Amino acid sequence: MGTLGGHLIAGLLFLIVVLYYSVLVSLALLRGQRFLKSPLPPRDKRGHRWWQLVSVEAVVKVVFSLIVILPELFYPPGTNRMVMVDWEDPKRPFVFQDTWQHITMYGFFLFSGVVDIVSQVCQARQNMKLERAAEALAFCVLVLLLINHIENKSTLESRVHALFMLPVFLVGLVLIIEVWVPDQPSLWVLKAWMGEAGRVAPCEHRY
Repeated sequence: MGTLGGHLIAGLLFLIVVLYYSVLVSLALLRGQRFLKSPLPPRDKRGHRWWQLVSVEAVVKVVFSLIVILPELFYPPGTNRMVMVDWEDPKRPFVFQDTWQHITMYGFFLFSGVVDIVSQVCQARQNMKLERAAEALAFCVLVLLLINHIENKSTLESRVHALFMLPVFLVGLVLIIEVWVPDQPSLWVLKAWMGEAGRVAPCEHRY
């Protein structure tokens, strides 16, 4: 994922999510909906098939995260970046730093998707606060990693990552607010706008 192709894949997936959320917000505002997306009914009133128990968003988080994590470790074929420390070097340097930063970033979104699934499948009622808190955590971790990720990068890459930090930070802040003050249309719009502002950043060129 450190290559242009890898960043294009991550950027394309991010673009799909942003466009989906923007359409969702637009329809909710046009219809005057109270909720951006209605909570799932209690578990005993849902069907017994998995697609009736779990939201599409939860599955998408898990699938998209795995799509970008697995190539980090095993692409191109024959590559294995699961080693974190070079034990043969007396200084024990941390190897594949960028790879593990990427994995950590996407791993927290994978964790958010797993939390969504657990909330929706394993509890009698969907726990929206828990789901929002896990998603907010993923964005907060992303901001912290972006700060460190600009180390030893070119001027262009550093500036693009710095620009990406602001919308990511604001989305994380909005998600934190939504844990206690949910279902505010102004916050929906802010998240959609911040997503549009930040969608180009994962596709930065490497020179």
